[in-house]
Amino acid sequence: MPIMWTEHLSVKSDVIDKDHQYLIRIVNEIEQIISTRSHADLFEAVDSLIEFTELHFAREEEISLFAGCHLHHSHIPQINHINTRKQMLMEIGDDWSKDAVDSFVIFLMDWLAVHIIIEDMQMKPAFEKLPLDFNPIQLLPLKDSKISSPLKALARKNNEVVMSSEDRMSDSINLAPTFA
Repeated sequence: MPIMWTEHLSVKSDVIDKDHQYLIRIVNEIEQIISTRSHADLFEAVDSLIEFTELHFAREEEISLFAGCHLHHSHIPQINHINTRKQMLMEIGDDWSKDAVDSFVIFLMDWLAVHIIIEDMQMKPAFEKLPLDFNPIQLLPLKDSKISSPLKALARKNNEVVMSSEDRMSDSINLAPTFA
């Protein structure tokens, strides 16, 4: 069952909320791809999830610094865990059991729900102090010392992905409230 975006999931940061909507879209696509049993498409989608999640985490860390809050969770283990689960599926090869793929989808949905609802909601009060459309990349030149090197590199590398993801999201995210 796909995850649906609702305003209840908003952390009151347009940038982070749009990232979360796009992450939801990728996880929902992974669920659909698994039903087609296409290994190549699945691993490409998981790689996209990992790449976009790294960009999202870098943005989240920068915005939290500007908001004056410190993250109470580490992002690196989360990326590593997704990679580990991907590797486990790859090692299974062509013989995916229903339990293996169901477990992978449940893992991704649980991870994303915990990330948004538990981890990021802790930052919502700090994010509310910033303008809703606050984006440190748009605010400062990339050479500014307040923006970390990883975010600079990711911003340069993924500029097209970031800019075009908003267009793709508006076409594919169902905003109907289904889970509060």
